[in-house]
Amino acid sequence: MTLISLSLTLLTFVACDDDEQGVSCADDDGCQRGAICESGRCAVVPCAELTECPGSGRACLSDLQSCSVKECGDIINGVTRSCTADQVCLEQGPYRYSCTNTNGGGCVSPDDCLGNPSGESCCEGECRVSCEPPPAGVSGGMTAGVTAGMTAGVMMTEPAHLCSPCRSSAECADLGEGATCTAIAEGSYCTQACDASTPCPGGYSCVEMLGQCIPDGFRCAACLQEPCAEGFCDITTEECVPPQGRCATCTEDAACSNGRLCRPVNGQSLCVDACGGGCPSGTTCQEGGCIPDEGTTCDACAGECTDARPFCVAEEERCAQCGETAPCGEGFNCDPSTNTCVEAQGGSCISDTDCPVGVCVTGACRECLQDSDCPSRNRCDPSTFACVYEACAGVECQRGSTCNSATGRCTPGCSSAADCALPDTMDCNTETGQCFYKDGTCDFGGDGVCAPGGQCVPNVLAALDPTLPPSCTCAKDEEDPLVDRIACQPGTTCIDLGSFIPGLDFDATCGAF
Repeated sequence: MTLISLSLTLLTFVACDDDEQGVSCADDDGCQRGAICESGRCAVVPCAELTECPGSGRACLSDLQSCSVKECGDIINGVTRSCTADQVCLEQGPYRYSCTNTNGGGCVSPDDCLGNPSGESCCEGECRVSCEPPPAGVSGGMTAGVTAGMTAGVMMTEPAHLCSPCRSSAECADLGEGATCTAIAEGSYCTQACDASTPCPGGYSCVEMLGQCIPDGFRCAACLQEPCAEGFCDITTEECVPPQGRCATCTEDAACSNGRLCRPVNGQSLCVDACGGGCPSGTTCQEGGCIPDEGTTCDACAGECTDARPFCVAEEERCAQCGETAPCGEGFNCDPSTNTCVEAQGGSCISDTDCPVGVCVTGACRECLQDSDCPSRNRCDPSTFACVYEACAGVECQRGSTCNSATGRCTPGCSSAADCALPDTMDCNTETGQCFYKDGTCDFGGDGVCAPGGQCVPNVLAALDPTLPPSCTCAKDEEDPLVDRIACQPGTTCIDLGSFIPGLDFDATCGAF
């Protein structure tokens, strides 16, 4: 049995006390270190990172690998959490908000170095990344070349680059002065300093509040973490792909085919034509590239598509009869393999665009293919491809409650905010008996839940501020954006950040806007 496994076993015995379900508790502070209060009982919840701990105000302890109340970096129950004099607070990475021993930088065993930013190996009384001597010709200092891409305890010798996985800013020194190890999405990665006089490379944007170059889309895709040997990184598929055509996403000029340039366009980095041969109508020459004028989008077909061929097949840079945004006339379907209109046979379809409502399934228009095609409180019947009413479909209830299949309400539910865990910040959806946060946030399996059909997901801006709580998703009607297909809880509004920040492919979320 490993030391961590033994620790968890001992902790479980302590938390369970005389009752197999754990000792009674009112909150996490009523439990031993390494346990949390769930449904009024202390429980040990194993974890490998913070995101695996349910609810809010919690941390994943690096030494015990279990969830616990935040040990530092926040105010919980009116108490400022801080580490003791011989400990440091982990401010980034999977164990943030937990304390780790420093012993003045010294150690007796590897246990003293678990989660330590300097490394988890105990070498000659000091916590280090590795006890092995650096390779010949490489300096032993972390800031001098053995940088780090440190992943899973493996010592990397390649120089750090933007989006290199990291655990401390020292590992990012190759990126120059001011480079830091920044929390982005679910991990920590190297970023470099930037300002008005020091712009970011293509594919990255300078976030003023951080003064750092952050990848477009706030995500270090796999192919950014490990640079492509050939081609370039497509941050959508996270794969290395050949140079792309006009209006495709890019990170550098080399990502664009036929001599095109990678330039900022409406908040994205896209391939545009060089100005040498003149710029088409609707674009202006800027920084050597033909940039779409303000208020217009990048046209992969350079404005050449006419009424006879109105659809631009972007990946082929050609105009065609039909496509997703240009359906065929009545009695015809759009063949997606050729983007041409073909005669429909008995109400058949080829793609979703051929259906006035619903989706195209096996050549016929159907109401749904999956549950997400149906309104809330409905599921998709796989035998008929029709939406079938089910009172509890998509209904999540707060902790300690379940959905009554006969009424579709949470039982025991709420009738007012007073029935909820935090009456000052929560309210009650009297129709569903659900307790929810008035600002549109939520708990993972906790006290505040989303409206029927909505899901609790990590905040889209967590890359900028890891303390931001999760939020509820919602959905707009495709034909009428003023109508919510999946609504928010009462008093909150459904908003799509993608409509304000071009290029971001995020779910619409709820908020008190």
